[in-house]
Amino acid sequence: NEIRIPPGVVGAGHAYRVRARMKDSTGRWGHWSDPVQFIPKVATSAIAGDIIITEFFADTAGPDDNKEWFEIYNTTDHDIDITGWTIADNDTDSHSIGGTNAVIVSPKGYLVLGSSTSTSVNGGTPVDYAYGTAFTLGNSGDEIILLAGGTVIHSIGYGGYDGVGYPIMSNAGPSPTQGKATGMALDYCHGPANSWALQTTTYGNLGNYGTPGTHNSGVEICQPPKFLPPTLTGNQLMLNWTGNGMLMWSSNVLG
Repeated sequence: NEIRIPPGVVGAGHAYRVRARMKDSTGRWGHWSDPVQFIPKVATSAIAGDIIITEFFADTAGPDDNKEWFEIYNTTDHDIDITGWTIADNDTDSHSIGGTNAVIVSPKGYLVLGSSTSTSVNGGTPVDYAYGTAFTLGNSGDEIILLAGGTVIHSIGYGGYDGVGYPIMSNAGPSPTQGKATGMALDYCHGPANSWALQTTTYGNLGNYGTPGTHNSGVEICQPPKFLPPTLTGNQLMLNWTGNGMLMWSSNVLG
């Protein structure tokens, strides 16, 4: 058997001690176990889909300098350190993520990467990490590729993007509309969605539309299944539901 401790109640690098006891079917408690000590660590490795690119803003009204950004999301239940990872496209843009502090993406959390962290020049965008001028987003089309070593963790292409080089995992649709970010339009709790849409929520101080650092417009994240009325097709009863989750049933036949 396994007991999983929620990641939000512990912090990486701190020591914790855990004891457990069991209750039987009559309600009687057993003795406490011997304590087990552990130190949570931040994951330094990842596989494809652990971090995904969920939204990007490439074309503002007026000059794009310092105002471009994109958002990533951690689909796992543990912190992921992206220090040392690379942002690239299939042309010559490339930036290695670094700095004096580790760049951590919290479980089921967002991180916004952009040209500048200064809200006075970036249009009021809450950028968590600045990649400067080494990486830019084209207005007519481009790629955003997130690499851990030589492994593509996630990549998107939009507009007239270049599909030669690193593989593009998600087609993010046509060239962006000026002043509007493009984001995934379906629940991306456990991985990338295959539907993208222009954002309808304003942010910052320039009247642009986007949801940097929060759920995309009109998208509910990590929702439990919602069951809909069943439908009868021929002699088959179809069960319908929306959201994330697992359907469990019994094979016992009544009557």
